[in-house]
Amino acid sequence: MASPRKSAVQVKARELARERAAGHLRRQETLLDLAEGFYARQAELDALGEKEAARIEAIRAETARESAGITRSMAEAVAAMVATGEPVAGVAERLGLKAKEVRSMTDAATPAKPKTEPEAADPASVPEGAEGLAGEEHGEASGSWETRNQEHSVLREPVPVG
Repeated sequence: MASPRKSAVQVKARELARERAAGHLRRQETLLDLAEGFYARQAELDALGEKEAARIEAIRAETARESAGITRSMAEAVAAMVATGEPVAGVAERLGLKAKEVRSMTDAATPAKPKTEPEAADPASVPEGAEGLAGEEHGEASGSWETRNQEHSVLREPVPVG
């Protein structure tokens, strides 16, 4: 028997290679379609995350507005207690606050007076040792009720779960 011609072997090898390549190409098309679906779902998930972030920001803004109203109401209640003639220390003790916080809340509840330029005081009219007692050198201490209220709102933020 004669051996097959070289060209017949080459033709058969080429057909086998084409069959395998066609199977490989079909598989690559399937993988491409599946990857396309994956990336489409990933884009949807990203959009959902952005929508979620916008909703959270809206809720935080609403909470901040409500919190400001409640804080103002608290300050008004403290101011009303002081207005009854109760000493600041007594109001502070009753509410579990520091006297500075009570004064700060009272100041916050009263409408701000328009600031005017202070008139130059006659140095003789200032009591000895009282220089610098009034003014910005004695501003609010850190840890005031306003700061604690802001810190409280921070505690209400969701903690990411890993």
